[in-house]
Amino acid sequence: MKKLTMAALGIGAILLAGGFFFFSNQGHCDDLNCKKSDFTQGTGIIQEYSEENLQAAFDRNDRVGLYFKANWCGNCKVLEEDLIQKGIPAGSTVLSVDFDQAFELRKQYTVNNLHTLVVIGKDMNMIHKDSSGEYDTIIRLLQ
Repeated sequence: MKKLTMAALGIGAILLAGGFFFFSNQGHCDDLNCKKSDFTQGTGIIQEYSEENLQAAFDRNDRVGLYFKANWCGNCKVLEEDLIQKGIPAGSTVLSVDFDQAFELRKQYTVNNLHTLVVIGKDMNMIHKDSSGEYDTIIRLLQ
């Protein structure tokens, strides 16, 4: 009986400590990971990467994101489906870049992970980079 009481007290203490750590960390977040996006629907463009598509996006003065993905990556497929179905902000273009083939772009922007989005300016310099693979974060970066 004494062992059973001690075990119950031990489990209770573990649950109490776990709950404390879980709830005490709920308020800690940064600008990108704290709140959901306000975005609902958009008319942005999603297409395969090419020099022509990149130049056309710049000519439209779109905010450009390079999305590094692979056909064999399950998480990439899920995110790409979200981008297509839910949309991206008007005035933005996401160019899908083949992770396995685009060695120079990966080197230029130091992309080592799949489902990475790199937002670039007309000068081809990186403005933002995110490899979370989270739709809401990507939308915030494209706005």
